Amino acid sequence: MAKKVFIRVVGFTNAERHALNTVFRLSQDDPQRSHAYEPWLPGNLEPASMAMIDGASGGASQELADVHASPDVGLIWVGAVMPAKAWRSFTRPLRWPAVLTAIDMYFEPAGSLDFDLGSETLPAQIDAASAPMPLMGLIPPPAEHRALLADPDPQARLFMRSLLAAVGMTQVDEAASVGEAQTLLAGQSYQFVCVDLGLSDLDPWLAVAQTRGAKVRLITGLSISLTDKISAKINGCITMQKPLQSNKLGQLLRNL
Repeated sequence: MAKKVFIRVVGFTNAERHALNTVFRLSQDDPQRSHAYEPWLPGNLEPASMAMIDGASGGASQELADVHASPDVGLIWVGAVMPAKAWRSFTRPLRWPAVLTAIDMYFEPAGSLDFDLGSETLPAQIDAASAPMPLMGLIPPPAEHRALLADPDPQARLFMRSLLAAVGMTQVDEAASVGEAQTLLAGQSYQFVCVDLGLSDLDPWLAVAQTRGAKVRLITGLSISLTDKISAKINGCITMQKPLQSNKLGQLLRNL
């Protein structure tokens, strides 16, 4: 069972706190982890083991002084100037997978991390402005009940097609690469989009950045890391690890 670790959170915007709570919740849902994180609340009998302080908040100075007086409390600082005691410091915009990596590196024994430490390059929030612009004059009118399957495995696309047909969605486009998916997304609206993390020509999250208009966005993969789950959750996507379960997937598709 994962050890429960309390983290005191000071400051941050409502959106940032929502994202951070998502990170904490996902750490609790992963049975393979040795530590699960929870926000420390006044009245908790167990003390916080770490503080996350927003340097722009009004109480940051006092909270920092309290942390300096508690040598057993780790510190994650958000601000331009890194205090001497801070374990790690970040500037905005925050990349939550990188923040989780820093927290895990503080609490986990060396070598026990279960995800790629280079994951901070993975976008925690995708900027739609960075997505390629559609070619004007080549955009057909949007089609309702249309799906896009972006997966390098043709058998996986065929399997998904059959499940979509079972719920009455027969207008399906397929892409075997991120580049193909981006071209289709630039010229067509979709109600359902499935992007597989096995796409290797470009970062699959570049395709996800163009799917914000879809009602359901599904991220699949043979291996979905915790950082993938965090990025998906923050960006409003659903994750499913392969092999896909037809009953679970069918239930999702019936809600289209």
